[in-house]
Amino acid sequence: MYGEGKYIESIHKLLDGLHPEVRKKYGDPAGRVFDIPHGSVIIHMELTDDTFSVSIDYLRLPSDERRQPMMRQVLDLNARKLMLTHFVCRDNILRLEYRCPLADTHPYKLYSLIGNICFVTNRYDDEFISKFGAERVTKPQTRPYGEENVLRLHTALQTTGRYALDTVKEFVSERNHNGAWAVISTCFLQFLYYARPKGMLYLQVDKTLTDLDDDLPTSEQVIRAVAALEELMSRSPEELAKDMYYTEILSSDNNASSLPIIKDNLEKSYEDATTAIEHGNYERATVRLLHSIYRLYHHYDMQEDVNTVLVEALSSASGKPIEIGGKILYLTVKNIMENRLEVG
Repeated sequence: MYGEGKYIESIHKLLDGLHPEVRKKYGDPAGRVFDIPHGSVIIHMELTDDTFSVSIDYLRLPSDERRQPMMRQVLDLNARKLMLTHFVCRDNILRLEYRCPLADTHPYKLYSLIGNICFVTNRYDDEFISKFGAERVTKPQTRPYGEENVLRLHTALQTTGRYALDTVKEFVSERNHNGAWAVISTCFLQFLYYARPKGMLYLQVDKTLTDLDDDLPTSEQVIRAVAALEELMSRSPEELAKDMYYTEILSSDNNASSLPIIKDNLEKSYEDATTAIEHGNYERATVRLLHSIYRLYHHYDMQEDVNTVLVEALSSASGKPIEIGGKILYLTVKNIMENRLEVG
């Protein structure tokens, strides 16, 4: 459609691909004006016969001394994180804006543009509010998880967290700091997988994972991560519930998966697991594979055929002796590497 000069129709189809009901739920009857919720913001799009524009009333700026350091960080986002769009300040409101001729709305460009907008606005609003005292302009459209679901997730955190802490303690006593690193990292990746937290809770867990990749010695990385996990586990269900809710999402922060991408991400851990199993070390193989699998889920929206296989494998391996559970995971990953989507 874009190649044929049908620019508005092309944009409509792109929006349909991002969210099948977005035009029906959030657009005007003519398909020219859209107010689309994403996370805690409303993305305003307008299509005229000649131009495409997008804007977001993001945050109300603080009026005290915190305004200046916040604006320095905003300038850094303009320079290093945003693509095409930029933040401007109008009437004490921080706005995200972009405009271009309608003929310059190639689908790949708009797809990247929308993804970048969604990532940046989702990533920094809670930080600006918590750190600098900024205020939301629009009320987030959220739906809480519900008490029963939060209690279930709190119990899951206690279970996975206690297992991780006990295993890390054992590995550290054996001076297996790399194994301890993988176990504590996997625990946080698991929490993001099953809990899907939002707000500051997500940012704190994500920062812990980022800190596990810094330049400190592995043993020190593990010590910091253990402290972060103990703090997380000390939170009550009520404290967790503040950052556990559903939101409308236009574009995922994760990348789309494909079998070649999945295989590329699993290759190194699969090779290490193969060597470990050849030497009868199912524990090492299992630790490596679990970390690699949950890291995949953290970075990618898993396609359904691979997701079905991995979920079945993880469920089958759960609670089994390490030789049995590890073999299930290993053979499943082996099948994926050989283009056979079936549980081992």
